[in-house]
Amino acid sequence: MYKNKKEIFLVIFMFSLLTVFAFGYKFLKNKNEEKYKISETNNKEDDEKNKNKENIGNIIYVHIDGEVNKPNLYEMKNTDRIKDLIEKAGGLTKDADKSKINLAVKLKDEMKVHIYKIGEIINNKDSTTEDSSNSSSSTDKVININTANEQELCKLTGIGTTKAKAIIEYRKKEKFSKPEDITKVSGIGKKTFEKIKDQISVD
Repeated sequence: MYKNKKEIFLVIFMFSLLTVFAFGYKFLKNKNEEKYKISETNNKEDDEKNKNKENIGNIIYVHIDGEVNKPNLYEMKNTDRIKDLIEKAGGLTKDADKSKINLAVKLKDEMKVHIYKIGEIINNKDSTTEDSSNSSSSTDKVININTANEQELCKLTGIGTTKAKAIIEYRKKEKFSKPEDITKVSGIGKKTFEKIKDQISVD
């Protein structure tokens, strides 16, 4: 009988040991899997953050008007070209002068692109047609920033609807005494002024 009790005790002990071992293995396995999932999630979040940072750096804003179906200010990538901008603006109208468009010109931030109508006089330095070193269309005449309306102001290099409205709001409170004063307008810095200084006047 003693022998039987000893055997029973040994069997129970071995069973208990195996049970503990099994539960311990399962616990460690689950813990490792949880750590792996957390690590994988963190890596995905880091990748997403890096991707978003890259995308922010690539975003530019370009204004297009003239003979396109949807003239407007568009969010583009700094690797896009005139061809991509025209497509985003709904394509060319039937009156667009395609011979005056250089589809290969690379877009730049604050760029203003004007698509000419057939027969419309073009400025010799228009960037969309001839010279890819300049980023935007230039105006044919000097614009008085104290009297010009929104549409006229939008013809200035790098000046879109938002900035044109800001110029008009500013001059309601204080007239521009010299061309450099335009840098006092919110959103217009020295870089923009350098682009338009030969296109503006105050009298």
